Amino acid sequence: MESPRQLETDTVEYWRMQAKHYEQKANDIQQELDEYTENSAQLEKELEASLVQVEKQNRDLEFQNQRLKNEIDILRKKLERSQHETNALESELQALKIEKEKQAIYIREIEQKNDDLERGQRVISESVSCIETLLNQAYERNAVLESEVDEIENLRVKLQRATDEARDLKQELKVIEKIPEYKKEDGSVNENVCNGHISNTSRTQVEIETQTSISSPQKREINGNAMTPSSRVTAINIVGDLLRKVGALESKLASCRGTVRPKERSPNPGSDVNKDYRCVLKN
Repeated sequence: MESPRQLETDTVEYWRMQAKHYEQKANDIQQELDEYTENSAQLEKELEASLVQVEKQNRDLEFQNQRLKNEIDILRKKLERSQHETNALESELQALKIEKEKQAIYIREIEQKNDDLERGQRVISESVSCIETLLNQAYERNAVLESEVDEIENLRVKLQRATDEARDLKQELKVIEKIPEYKKEDGSVNENVCNGHISNTSRTQVEIETQTSISSPQKREINGNAMTPSSRVTAINIVGDLLRKVGALESKLASCRGTVRPKERSPNPGSDVNKDYRCVLKN
């Protein structure tokens, strides 16, 4: 059995060991606390720095968010405006399509009318060519007719002169008929003159009479014009030729006038001239 002293020693040793143990444990805990405190302070500093950075980032993000919101509003307004413009452009495009269809129809109609006008122009050109050809032919016929009319006027003047000469010749023949010895020859000459012809025998006799009458001192003058028998015979032949030419020209002129103006018929002046000449010879 142990003694009390031994027990006390053991107890003290025990508690000493316990005290050391708890002291060591306390030291460890204090060390851990110091480390924890140091770590906590460092962590707090880091957290504060992180918080400042996060707050700054938050402010930046809020500013950026606000800017983006403003941009979104602007873009939304632009989108709405673009949508309105798109709708307006679609409406305008639809109207332009309708107008294009109308223009296409109108162009087809214009082309059809243009084709019709070209055909009409070709027909008119052909008609104008035909009319110009007919007009040129009419101008040529008119030129021929004008030349023939001028020739007829000249022949009328010559015929008037020949008629005057024939009237003078008729009066002179009447004077010649008063001579008894030449009554028979003058009658035959007068008959030939009235018929518009004279024979070679009568012409020779008239020339002989003229030579005889010219050799005599007295010369016959009628109306102040002295005419020889040869000139009288020539005048009679000229009158006959003129009458034939005038008749032929008047008939040709009448036929030409009938082709150009069938409704406008002019009287035949050749027949009137022939009639006047016959009346003059009869008188």
